[in-house]
Amino acid sequence: MQYEYLVLFVVLLMTWQNFSLRRKIKQLWQAMDKQKYIARYGELVRQSQDQTKAVKALRQEFGELNLLQAVEVSQIFHQQNAQSQQPAKKDEPVA
Repeated sequence: MQYEYLVLFVVLLMTWQNFSLRRKIKQLWQAMDKQKYIARYGELVRQSQDQTKAVKALRQEFGELNLLQAVEVSQIFHQQNAQSQQPAKKDEPVA
């Protein structure tokens, strides 16, 4: 009977450590400078003209990226690209 409680305790401890580790990894990713990934993704998109292939190539080149992180890099690139292409709005008087 004591072994079952010991095994249960170990499983609960490992579950808690796994959750804690995932949360720390997510916080580190959010705080990390992603410019090298964004720059490389931009090069890959210009080469292939296909976002899916560019994300796949980015993940192959940078093994530490999971799919969601690579997609986030893609979204950041396209947002920056869209912002840089928008002309500056002029203050127009309202009639």
